Amino acid sequence: MISVAVQFLSVLIFHILVSPHYTTDLDFTTLLSFIPLGFMLVAIPISPGGLGVGHVAFQTLFGFAGESNGANLFNLYFVVMMCINLLGSVPWLMLKKNVKN
Repeated sequence: MISVAVQFLSVLIFHILVSPHYTTDLDFTTLLSFIPLGFMLVAIPISPGGLGVGHVAFQTLFGFAGESNGANLFNLYFVVMMCINLLGSVPWLMLKKNVKN
């Protein structure tokens, strides 16, 4: 159930971030069918963070739904997620200074 919830939340976040940039009318159920596939393809360890692999995957998957800029939508999602994930380095750096050997 946790995996299903995480997948649903990731699709929801993806939809909220990129929905203003759709060139076609995509409904949420369509996204639920192919965005998790794109995320699984990004997990293939071909390049760091799925860079490049995700672009091709999302361009192809969104192309099936008639959307022409799937790679650009993935770029937006990727940049936002990397910025959020980099925020985790702040507490790590702050706590690292307090540790004495």
